[in-house]
Amino acid sequence: MNKNMNIIRQGASALTAAFLLGHTLPVFAAQNGDIRITLEQPADGDQTTGIGVIRGWAAAPSGIDRVELFIDEDPDQGTPNQVLGYGGSRNDVCSGVAAVSSFPDCSPEARPGFATAFNFNLLNSGSHEFTVRAFDNDGDHNDDSVQFSTQNLGEEFISDESRLSLPAFQIGGARKDNPGSGEQSYDLEFVWSTESQRYVMSQIEERTPLPFILPSAPTNLTATKTGGNVELNWTDPVAQGGPGDETWFVIERKYVNVALSSLNSDGFEVIGVVSNGNTSFTDENVSLTVPLPGVYTYRVLTTLPWTTKASGEVDVNQEATDLLPDPTLPDLPL
Repeated sequence: MNKNMNIIRQGASALTAAFLLGHTLPVFAAQNGDIRITLEQPADGDQTTGIGVIRGWAAAPSGIDRVELFIDEDPDQGTPNQVLGYGGSRNDVCSGVAAVSSFPDCSPEARPGFATAFNFNLLNSGSHEFTVRAFDNDGDHNDDSVQFSTQNLGEEFISDESRLSLPAFQIGGARKDNPGSGEQSYDLEFVWSTESQRYVMSQIEERTPLPFILPSAPTNLTATKTGGNVELNWTDPVAQGGPGDETWFVIERKYVNVALSSLNSDGFEVIGVVSNGNTSFTDENVSLTVPLPGVYTYRVLTTLPWTTKASGEVDVNQEATDLLPDPTLPDLPL
């Protein structure tokens, strides 16, 4: 059993055990297609992070006894990670799904919904599968599963937003096409929500198109070896008469080693971001002395929300040592 499953079960095992003690499991529980169960969130193919909701609905001719959640496990081979809360009002289901409208779960109060909050930071980044299994009052069951992906933030719960580091991000434009009036664009504002452990939209306004302004590139970029690091310095475009409305500077680097081509970068990659007004950055993730030397190449981009402008490039050469070449040395750049 992996570490994630242990963590998740620690919070649910006591509840699950106490709940199951009050229910005698039938020896020959069978799958029954008349039991209807739908996992609505997360949806199949979703990408999620932070604290979200697991929800859906279930109904059966004999009534639902409980709904269990299995995380990355076959329900026939594992034990449930959690028993989900059942009994949420879902009039949309009871009035919209004819097959279940006469089931006990839909009369008289229409409460076939199940839901629970879930911290997706407990899961490793990557693909996962949730399976929900509903048991009816006869002991039979039916399942529904979804596959989704998650990206955690490195720890279970982040209480201090200042500890977050977002070196680069990309957001697609938000647009709404209104019939007869053409396309509208909107400015979106996002803020960090500790409660949900994610960035949430805090404001949306119709965007007024602004004159298109081309940024000016940083100039006089230099790179200096300092104590095993590389210190970059440049001149702010404002000092050269630029418009001065850049939002930030993006620092990029690529690496080329002719002898060890497997270590080469696939073009430039982002290694840092500094706000406007800054004119220096220190790259600490370098190896300046290696058996088979290569070359680091740097550039700095002036960035506006809609475009970028790159500086000239500057190279830093690695120095050769008298060690025997070893492509597995841990201090070689990756």
